[in-house]
Amino acid sequence: TTEIYTLSLHDALPICNLRLQGILYSPAGSKVIINNEIFKPGDVLAGYKIKKIEAYKVILEKDKKKFILKWGG
Repeated sequence: TTEIYTLSLHDALPICNLRLQGILYSPAGSKVIINNEIFKPGDVLAGYKIKKIEAYKVILEKDKKKFILKWGG
């Protein structure tokens, strides 16, 4: 089973200091801004794969654990 961790806008993943700064949501192709860089689904940063970008959250995965970064707390 996959473990799921939910983090709000003001939280950071302490392992790699990820900071969610913005979500550019579009059904045609969403992007996310983390640590001043732009990523799309499938990209990997600091060992975390961006699985899905939704209007108000980003789902990351590492070592079969899912991390949900929520925009707006």
